[in-house]
Amino acid sequence: MPPATPESSSWTPDAAGLARRYHCAQGMVVDYAIGLAIVGMFPAFLTPVLVIAVVLLMKLLWDIARNWQFSLTANPIAIGGWVMNGLGACAVAILAWTTLVFLGAWLPMIDHYALSAALMSGGWTLGAGANQFFMNGFLRRFRRQDAGLNHG
Repeated sequence: MPPATPESSSWTPDAAGLARRYHCAQGMVVDYAIGLAIVGMFPAFLTPVLVIAVVLLMKLLWDIARNWQFSLTANPIAIGGWVMNGLGACAVAILAWTTLVFLGAWLPMIDHYALSAALMSGGWTLGAGANQFFMNGFLRRFRRQDAGLNHG
């Protein structure tokens, strides 16, 4: 009999496997946030930078979803939290950008890093929230499968 894999129906998540998936996704979030910060270092090319940033954010969300096997949840509170996370990520990015622009009035050249800071902090916030959202769906899916096996 072949060993149980995450794709097979007999596989159930254990603590070590969940921690491994979570840390893998958090590592991806950090990598993408650093990439967004590097892309943001070129504010003179604003349109290409923003297009590349949107593509990187979409790829980040895809990779996190793939890490958690595209496990979505139908819980309205979790979906509302995901929407609020997106708004919060935008707010964090705007706050980081505004902070560095205002600091640029007293510290020369620091305002050149405003776009980089906004992309990094917003991307990090969005990615961390996406990791939590998909992990919640992953856990709920296996909790339902276990309940069906135990009661059916």
